[in-house]
Amino acid sequence: MPPRWVFNFKKEFDEEYEIFSLETKRFPGMAQGIIALKSSQDDCCVYLKSVETADFNKYYNIGKISHGMNHDRVYEGVGYNLVAFACQYSIVQGFEGYMYLVSKTDTIPFYTGLGGDQLYEGSQTIVFQELVGQRLALKHFPGGEIQWLK
Repeated sequence: MPPRWVFNFKKEFDEEYEIFSLETKRFPGMAQGIIALKSSQDDCCVYLKSVETADFNKYYNIGKISHGMNHDRVYEGVGYNLVAFACQYSIVQGFEGYMYLVSKTDTIPFYTGLGGDQLYEGSQTIVFQELVGQRLALKHFPGGEIQWLK
């Protein structure tokens, strides 16, 4: 069954965001997660508009039948890898890993746990400074390149 997405990535594509999906060799053509990015030469950074893991990879089950941890995830760490991708994309765009996003309130701890900083106390804007972005990118893209499946 193909994943259901909370975010409207078609709308973001129409708004000229670049949309990328994370796929694996084990399940080619099946998105494990999707991310919408836009690079800004004026701001010298990448803006992460939306990021979402496929429902079968989410940490929590949400619904009428099951609540709580999803013990049947296909892959763990999909969100982490997508954020690292955004940082690597920032490097490729010439922004040295600098990236920011506006988080949902309940996901702020996830992003700050990866090294992002709230713009100010209580802010939902999360900033990944250059060194943090470079560290995340280096861990997940040790060759310094994004590998595209053919």
